Amino acid sequence: MNVSHLPKIIARLIDPIIVLYTLFPNRQFKALKLFALEQMNDFCFYIYSTFLAFFSFYNFKNIKFVMFELYSKPIEVEFFRNGMMSQECGGFVTFEGWVRNHNDGKPVLRLEYEAYAELAILEGQRILNEARDQFPIKNVRVVHRVGLLQLKEVAVWVGVAAVHRDEAFEACRYVIDEIKGRVPIWKKEFFADGTSVWTRCERCAGEHGHVH
Repeated sequence: MNVSHLPKIIARLIDPIIVLYTLFPNRQFKALKLFALEQMNDFCFYIYSTFLAFFSFYNFKNIKFVMFELYSKPIEVEFFRNGMMSQECGGFVTFEGWVRNHNDGKPVLRLEYEAYAELAILEGQRILNEARDQFPIKNVRVVHRVGLLQLKEVAVWVGVAAVHRDEAFEACRYVIDEIKGRVPIWKKEFFADGTSVWTRCERCAGEHGHVH
């Protein structure tokens, strides 16, 4: 067996563990987390995620259902909303970011979103964990599109459920603001005059090494 292929073989086998990791967040092993983010190759990322996922199974009482997802197809708002309904909650707040037909005075035809997927999921999940720590909410979920989007499509969806409305509103605002500022997702705007431009990329390139 060619051992040089072992990391990618393992990565393929344990890909579902990434979902488990996002479902079972914890604050342990900060040094390992920093190492994984710095190296950011298939092997260390998947092994790191697997380790945290399995460790979390020993902490069932602390399980929180939180999820940050990247989506390559249209977001079915009603599906995600129904999935968060709970008889414990009296307040539910959502934010939807839509593709509009203009920016800076120029007509826009469509958008394209590109993400550094591994880091985006980790950072997105970190933001959701922070929201759970700062606000007394019951559930929070985010779905962000990648790929090409047409006008009026939903680019990002945030849902927050809580016992009362105040904390749901505050947490929802916190989550979308932090996602816009921290998660490595880039937007390309296609204008009616035939030009296109990636937005906010100078800042992102400095932080994450992303180059267009």
